[in-house]
Amino acid sequence: MPKSIGIKVIIGGYCLALLIFIGASVISSSHLTQLMETSRWMDYSDKLQDSLQDLLSQLNSASAIAQHQPWLLKQIPAQAQLLLQEQLGAVVTQIQRTQLSLILGDSLSIAILMVLGGLILKQHSRFKAELELIRDRPPSQTTLEQMAQREQLILSSAQRIRQTLDLDTILETTVTEVREFLGVDRVLVYRIWSDGTGSTVAESVTPDTAPILGQTFPAEVFPEQMHQLYCQGRIRTVVNPETDGVTPCLVEFLQQLGVKSKLVVPILQQEKLWGLLIAHHCSQPRQWQSLEIDLLYQLAIQVTIAIHQAQLYQQLQTELIERQSIENQLRQARDQLEIRVQERTAELMQTNADLQTQIHERREAEAALRISEERFRVALHNSPITVFNQDTNLRYTWVYNPASRINTDALIGKSELEMFAPENAQKLMPIKHRVLTTGVGERQEISIIVDGKVRYYDLTVEPLRNHAEEVVGITCAATNITEIRIREQELRESERFIQRIADAMPTALYLYDLIEKRHIYSNQQITQLIGYSPEEIQAMAPTFPQNLIHPDDQSKCTTAIKRFTTAKEGEIIETEYRIQHKSGEWRWLYSREMVFTRTANGLPQQILGTAQDITEHKQAELIRLALAQEQELRQLQLNFFSMASHEFRTPLSTILASVQLLKYYYPEGSDHKIRRNIDRIETTAKTMTQLLNDILTINRAETGKLEFTPRPFELEKFCCHLVEEMQVNAGSNYLINFISQNQYILVCLDEKLLRSILMNLLSNAIKYSPLGSQIDLILTCSQSTATFQIKDSGIGIPIEDQKKLFGIFHRGTNIGNIPGTGLGLAVVRKCLDIQGGMISVNSEVGVGTTMTIMIPLHDQSAV
Repeated sequence: MPKSIGIKVIIGGYCLALLIFIGASVISSSHLTQLMETSRWMDYSDKLQDSLQDLLSQLNSASAIAQHQPWLLKQIPAQAQLLLQEQLGAVVTQIQRTQLSLILGDSLSIAILMVLGGLILKQHSRFKAELELIRDRPPSQTTLEQMAQREQLILSSAQRIRQTLDLDTILETTVTEVREFLGVDRVLVYRIWSDGTGSTVAESVTPDTAPILGQTFPAEVFPEQMHQLYCQGRIRTVVNPETDGVTPCLVEFLQQLGVKSKLVVPILQQEKLWGLLIAHHCSQPRQWQSLEIDLLYQLAIQVTIAIHQAQLYQQLQTELIERQSIENQLRQARDQLEIRVQERTAELMQTNADLQTQIHERREAEAALRISEERFRVALHNSPITVFNQDTNLRYTWVYNPASRINTDALIGKSELEMFAPENAQKLMPIKHRVLTTGVGERQEISIIVDGKVRYYDLTVEPLRNHAEEVVGITCAATNITEIRIREQELRESERFIQRIADAMPTALYLYDLIEKRHIYSNQQITQLIGYSPEEIQAMAPTFPQNLIHPDDQSKCTTAIKRFTTAKEGEIIETEYRIQHKSGEWRWLYSREMVFTRTANGLPQQILGTAQDITEHKQAELIRLALAQEQELRQLQLNFFSMASHEFRTPLSTILASVQLLKYYYPEGSDHKIRRNIDRIETTAKTMTQLLNDILTINRAETGKLEFTPRPFELEKFCCHLVEEMQVNAGSNYLINFISQNQYILVCLDEKLLRSILMNLLSNAIKYSPLGSQIDLILTCSQSTATFQIKDSGIGIPIEDQKKLFGIFHRGTNIGNIPGTGLGLAVVRKCLDIQGGMISVNSEVGVGTTMTIMIPLHDQSAV
C-alpha cells in the first residue's frame, strides 16, 4: 500500500469516528424529538431538498455516494427537510472549513448519510401526525405573519450558526432578536456551571431595566432537583408569580429583579443541562403564547447546535494545531537526525583517530608498566614490606617478600592458626574478617610476639574482588615498624627525662616565638612565678607577656627584643622587669635569654630563656637602701642631739645657778610678781634640762654608750624619796600615793636608770590626769624581779596609739594642747632594754592608764 493511501485511511477512520459521535450526540438528543413534534415544515420542503442536493454534491467525491442518493432521498420525508437542512448544514460547514472532504473516503460519506437518514426516518410518524393537525386548524392572518416572522428568525439564527463559530456573537444576536420579537424587557442566557452556580453570559434589556449581565448566582437560585425536569424537556412559564403557585423564595427572587412574568426554555447538550434561555417581562404580568413558547424552544435548539458547533470547531482546531506541531516536530526530528548523522560520522572518524592514538599510547603504557613493575619488584624486594593475598577462609594464596625465616611455599594454603601462635592469630583474624564482611579496607598498627620479642607492624588490609565486584579474598601489606616504635619510645623517654629536669629547675624555662608571638614551651615553674599554667599562657598568645608587663618596664623589654636582631650566636641578654601575677600582685623577674633558632634569612625566630623571681631580693634591696638612709638620718639626729645637749647644758646650768641666786635675794614672801617669774624660769630650765637628759639617754642607747651599773640600795627608801620629790614639783594639784608590798628592801639595780624610768612614767601620769586626781606607785618585789605599777585616772591611750607608744617623738592622738616632747616613753624603753626589763600598758580612753614595769634583780654578791 502506498504511503499516501495509508495516511488517508488512518485520518479518514479517525474523522469517521468523530463525525459519527457528533451526529449521534446532536441529532439523537431530545431536542430532535421535540423539534419534530412542534415544528411546521410544510412550507420549507423545497429549501430542504436544495440543501440536501448541495450536501450530496459536496460529498460526491466518492462513487458510493452517487449510488445511494436515490435511496436516501426516498427515505427523507418532506416534513423533515428543514431539520435536515439545519443539521447537515452545520456538519457540511465544519467539513468545508477543516477541508476534511479532501481526505474522506466512500465509507465515511455513506456512514454520515445513513446516520442522518436513519434518525430522521425514526421521527417520520411524529411529523405526519403533527402536519395533519395543522391542516385541520387553519391559522389566522396575524398568526401566519407571526409564524412567518418566527420562521424567518429561526432561519436567520440557523444561517448565523453556519456563518460564524463565535458562540458569544450568536448568543448576543439571539437574545437581542428574541427580545425585539417578543417585545419583552429582558432576554438572557443563563449558564449553569459544574458546582451548581450560574451566571448570565448573554443579555438584552430595555433601557429602563437593570442589567444582570456577568452576575453570578448561588446554587440555591436554581436547585439540583430542577435540573432533571429541564433535562426531560420541561418549559417553564410564569404568568403571575403571585397567583401561579410559585414558591415563596422564587417570588422573592423575581421581585428583587423586578420580573412580573417569565418564560424559561432549557439548553441541553448531550442530554445534560447546559443552561437556560429566559425571557423576562417586567412591566406587568403577561400571558405567553404557544408561538412565543415554540420560538424560544426552537432558538434553544439553535443555541445547542451552536454550542456543539463551537466545541467541535475548537476540538478540530486543537487537533489541527497538534497535527501541525507533530509535523513540525517530525521535521525538526528529521533535521536533527541528519545533523546527528553528520555529527556521529564526524565522531566516529574522531573516535577512530583517538582509538589509533590510544592503541599507540597503550603500547607505550604497557612498556612503561613493565618497567614500573620491574622497579616495583626490585623496590619491594629491598623494602621491609611484606605483601600477600588470602582467600575467604584466610588461607594464603600468594606471598611476596616474606620474612627471611619463613618459606614462601610453606605459607601457601595455610591459615593464620597453622602458621602463628594463637595470641598473634587472635589479633590478626578479627581485622581480616571485618574486611571480608564489610568490603571496606582497614589500616591498623598491631604488635605481635616473634621469638619472644615484641614486633610492631603497620598492617593494611583491602578487599580482593573479582570481575563481578564480589569479595573473594583480601590483599594485605605489612610494614615492620619495630625500629621506629623503639626509637619513638626512646625519644619519649628522653623527652620525659628532659621534662622532669625542666620541671625540677628552680627557675622558669621557656621557648618563645618572636614571629608568631606566642610561647611554644614553658615548664611548670612558670606557674609559681606568675600564677598561670603553661596551657593558659599559650591560650593568651599573642597578648602574653606584653599585656602583663608593667607599663614602666614595657620600653625596657621592647629594647631587649630589638637587641636579638644583632645578637651574636650564644649571646645572652639579661633583663629585669615587673610582671603582674594572676593574683594581681606585681613580681620582679630576672630573665636570661638567647636566640634559639633563626629564619632562612638569619633573623631571630625563637628565643630560649630562663626567668627567676627576684621580688624578695628587690624588696630587700629597697629595705636596705631605706635602712641605710634611715640610719644616716638617725646618725645625723644623734649627732645633733649630742651637740645640742652639750651646748645647751652649760647655759641651762648657768640659768639654774642664777635662779638659785635670785631666790636667795628674793625669798618667800618677797615681791610676788618677781618670785613668780623666778619660779617660772626655774621650772622651764629644769624641763629643758630633763629634755636634754632624755635626748642624751636616747643618744647613748642608740650609740651603745648608755651605761648599766647596778648597785645595792634600799628600793623602798628610794621610791619614797622619789615620790616626795615628785609631789613637791606637782604641788597640791595632785596626790602621789606610794604603796609598797615588797619583802626585800635591799636590791641591786642601776639607780640612775630606775630614776629616769619612774620619773618619766610619773610625769606622764601627772601630765595627762585631771587636777585633784591621785596617782599610785605600787612596788612589788620578788626574789628575782622588781615590779612597779603606775596607775592614773587620766585621759587614757587609744588602742591605735598603743602600737607606736614607745617611738621617738610619738604622742597620742587625744592629747589636745597638753605640752610634751614624745621622748619620755622612748627613754623608758631604752632604759628597760639595757636592764632586760619589760613594760606593758593597760589603758582605756577616759578611764585611765596602768603602766607595769618588770626589772630583773641582780645578785648582790656578783656586784
